[in-house]
Amino acid sequence: MLAIAVGPSALMPAQPADPAVADPAELDQMAPAYRLASEALLLDLALAGDRIVAVGDHGIALVSDNEGVTWAQASVPVQSLLTCVSFADSEQGWAGGHGGLLLSTVDGGLSWQRVDGPTVEDDSFLDILALSSRHIIAVGAYGLYCETRNGGATWKTRYVLPEDMHINRLFRTASGEILMAGESGTLAHSIDNGANWDILDSPYDGSLYGLFELADGRWLTHGLRGHVYISDDRGGNWRQVRIEQQVLLMAGIESTPGKIILSGLGGWVFVSTNGGATFTADQPDGLSAIAEMLVSGSDVLIAAGTGGVQRWPMP
Repeated sequence: MLAIAVGPSALMPAQPADPAVADPAELDQMAPAYRLASEALLLDLALAGDRIVAVGDHGIALVSDNEGVTWAQASVPVQSLLTCVSFADSEQGWAGGHGGLLLSTVDGGLSWQRVDGPTVEDDSFLDILALSSRHIIAVGAYGLYCETRNGGATWKTRYVLPEDMHINRLFRTASGEILMAGESGTLAHSIDNGANWDILDSPYDGSLYGLFELADGRWLTHGLRGHVYISDDRGGNWRQVRIEQQVLLMAGIESTPGKIILSGLGGWVFVSTNGGATFTADQPDGLSAIAEMLVSGSDVLIAAGTGGVQRWPMP
């Protein structure tokens, strides 16, 4: 997930600038077929079973059934920027975007429908998490927190943070805990599926774009200016991992136990093979700003960003 400040072409994170406001006309027009849709600005990726789904600018949603080798454009009823996507299973998924937009699919991302929610056109979703086919949480700018517990039939909004900070990322751990990262060092977690949230002491007062659990149970958070921190005690204490390049780190994954990959602006990729103790830096040829990554098969990474969807060998 990558939040855009003024518009997709700005390629700037939405901290502290305002997220872009969708053109109302874009919310009522079908996304046309784009000849080079896979090269457009794409901001998020998700797995629907073995299928990969990508979403991004102009209402573009793409699907791939061959590990990202080829892509087909899905049917989407809007032309506004889609920022996030998540699936509960191989068929049922949800996406969000600018203009308070929520979409759903029941065919693995091949076609999408508008979802009525309690948002307004000034709202912007930045991440979405399908906990099940009935329980979905969508978050975004200025503390926006929108939730359904009945499969999208009805949605409610509430504030879970003491201040209206942008919420950039949600992540569910192996034990079912939900982690949250956002603007101004915002870190929080929930042990009861989002009913209650506990704010964590943050090691950094800049914006954080990721917080996820490693295979050994430790937590890693990353964000602006190459800041990376690891906690051995579920957010009680943090230690910084030094990265020389002061680049915005937007995406992070653990591809195999102990192997961590971080990426962001400038096409930078940072790889640790020792559980995050140290990272090596690289700028692979052809890579541009990366908003999200996922592992495809055993030896391929799929990235979404300013260069569209890109596929390259595992670092």
